[in-house]
Amino acid sequence: MGDRSRVLIRPADYDCLDTVVEEAFEAFAVDVTGKKVLVKPNLLSARSPEKGVTTHPALVAAVIKSLEKRNAREIVVGDNSGMSGYGENDAVAAKTGVLGAAGKYFRNLGLSPVRVPLHNPHASEV
Repeated sequence: MGDRSRVLIRPADYDCLDTVVEEAFEAFAVDVTGKKVLVKPNLLSARSPEKGVTTHPALVAAVIKSLEKRNAREIVVGDNSGMSGYGENDAVAAKTGVLGAAGKYFRNLGLSPVRVPLHNPHASEV
């Protein structure tokens, strides 16, 4: 039958994410040793974590902790905020708490956009 998709479902709250994220890394045997890793939280708009619009900063912190433990060569945390926050990545990350959670790993991905050619009849580049 070939490989089947696997899913890990665990009850959790924002106070125990370290344990749950660690379990996910172990269950899916994610090997990041010596690799550059992008943690891409959803920074849709400048709303507090309690609003549930963006990725919670506790999840970002737990993922970073697991990546550090697994000796990732480089960790980058960033997004290019959409909707009302487009182009205001630093402000959105600060308001959502992701900037604080990411610390030295945060990068404003909107500062250095690179155009990439597409082989698509509807758009020549993105």
